[in-house]
Amino acid sequence: MDVPLRQAPDPVAKQVGTIAKGATVEAIEKNHHWIRVKIKNKEGWAASTAMERIMDVPAPDLEFYSNGYKTIGSKYRYFFGISNAGLVNYTDKIVLRLYNNKTLIFTETYTFADRLISASGGHALYVDTDTQALKFEFETKAGNYGGPIGKFIERM
Repeated sequence: MDVPLRQAPDPVAKQVGTIAKGATVEAIEKNHHWIRVKIKNKEGWAASTAMERIMDVPAPDLEFYSNGYKTIGSKYRYFFGISNAGLVNYTDKIVLRLYNNKTLIFTETYTFADRLISASGGHALYVDTDTQALKFEFETKAGNYGGPIGKFIERM
């Protein structure tokens, strides 16, 4: 079955082409369950659930999630998830940054040499701050990934 190639990572975005079953594409960017691809000098977004992953060199493939936050007294506690959909363990460092608008309010480097993120596995972490964050960013050797902070969970 052919895979629709869309103008944006949205199932109702304008279709700009199709990817024939069995075609090989170049992955350019990932956005949750969407992959921006290039095929025959045309770029667009395809649903990752309709694609099969083939790698020249096995590598980790990390995805980052903000699972929300809660307040504990005057502190903000933020919860994050990291999943590895790749074929090998992730053992390098990851830098987490939190922002309130464009102001950096938190940064921490995590190393995974001793506590790796296994292939097809994941890792959860939380951080506490004095200031409310609106956006998160994770930096890896493959690039930066971020988005808005998840929903408010509870007040304690």
